[in-house]
Amino acid sequence: MLSTTNQEKLANLETVMNELDCRFLTRENGEAFGKTYKASYFELNAQQRWERFKEAKLMSPIGTFGLTDLLQKMVGGIPSKSNEDIMTEALENMKKMLDDAVNDLDDDNDNDNDNDKMLIQTLKENLLQKAKKASTALIEQLENSEKLELPELDHVHIANFTGPGVVERIFKEAENPKYTGVIDLIDGFCGHIPKSREEGRKCNATYDMIVNLAQLLFLLRYKREAKNTRDGERARVDFQGSMTDFYHIANSSVCSIFHTYDKAQAHIAAAVFDHFDIKTLVTLNHHNDETPATLYKPRSLSGMPSN
Repeated sequence: MLSTTNQEKLANLETVMNELDCRFLTRENGEAFGKTYKASYFELNAQQRWERFKEAKLMSPIGTFGLTDLLQKMVGGIPSKSNEDIMTEALENMKKMLDDAVNDLDDDNDNDNDNDKMLIQTLKENLLQKAKKASTALIEQLENSEKLELPELDHVHIANFTGPGVVERIFKEAENPKYTGVIDLIDGFCGHIPKSREEGRKCNATYDMIVNLAQLLFLLRYKREAKNTRDGERARVDFQGSMTDFYHIANSSVCSIFHTYDKAQAHIAAAVFDHFDIKTLVTLNHHNDETPATLYKPRSLSGMPSN
């Protein structure tokens, strides 16, 4: 909603959202590392949502310091950028963030003495030096690796996996000897997630488990779109959007209904929710269809009594 440039569409969407009395969903931090299965929501009008968006942009104005781009390269994307290009840009972004932070401190503390300002500047330079050293080591490690691409499954074959048990079928498919390294990727990425559907539906999945499993399905190329392996700035934006989808999926796991026009996102959500017995209905709308398709129907809905 906030990224649209069509003001007429934005105004219409605002009207619909206000008429529906839409809420803003936020995750509740739980115990260690925020692993929780709770969320709360509160009402925000259009102006309040815009202010919240601006606050979020100020907190993280320059992305993931190259890590998302490196991951995109590992799935075959942005071939025009080298690892060194990516990390050089990441360091420039980090320097910009630190410069902005120091300038903000100077603006807020006009009475600071010269010793305090020198200490802050020294801390900034030390952080940049450590980041540069870590970046150099990472580039060397990547360049010395025999294969930088992540292993994946036959996407044409697993695209046919739908309905109950998708995740379990994908895990079993990965056991085929023709897929080199896939089992290691699965075990390393989310070895704590039960591979059988029966056990998965008993495990009381946390927010982080939902995110991790959704990410894993994407990396294994289940319903992953071709645009994620293209080149150019648009491809980078699309890939970052795909990374964000996993958090949308996890957030929706405390809702009654998850409705989207994003085909890949909907199928991944349906597979994950089925594996963990999440009580959230998943529906997908194709742009020309008036009636949405139901991809996953739980036995009961979150926050609602069973029929």
